Amino acid sequence: MVLALILQAVTLSGVAAAAWIGGASHMLLLGLALASSSAIMALGFVSLYAQFMALSDPRQAGIDFTLLQCMDALVSMIGGIGAGWIAQHFGYSACFGLAAILVILATAPVALLSARSGSSQGIETSSQPRQPLPQQS
Repeated sequence: MVLALILQAVTLSGVAAAAWIGGASHMLLLGLALASSSAIMALGFVSLYAQFMALSDPRQAGIDFTLLQCMDALVSMIGGIGAGWIAQHFGYSACFGLAAILVILATAPVALLSARSGSSQGIETSSQPRQPLPQQS
């Protein structure tokens, strides 16, 4: 996940610099856009969803994953609205620059949380298998 964040920060910084300087070649902008939207974002989604599955309780993995995915969608909608407002009022360079800064700031906490959840994954405190959760009627 950290690799995806670093790659996203690099491409967002490149797009911000191209928007700030102006006059960047269309091929450079096309390359940055394709790299960030297809390859790097896909890597980010795969690593994020893998983390969601790692955080999900095996007894109710579908529910846990769905709740995490819904929160991801909500944050994406709010972020999209905020990014549109920033781009409208301050320009694309500020929008992409702020996105790159936020990604850089998020990298350290994500690395710490991933390491912490990874060290506690797969460790069973009891020799007994987990029992299913009781069903509510």
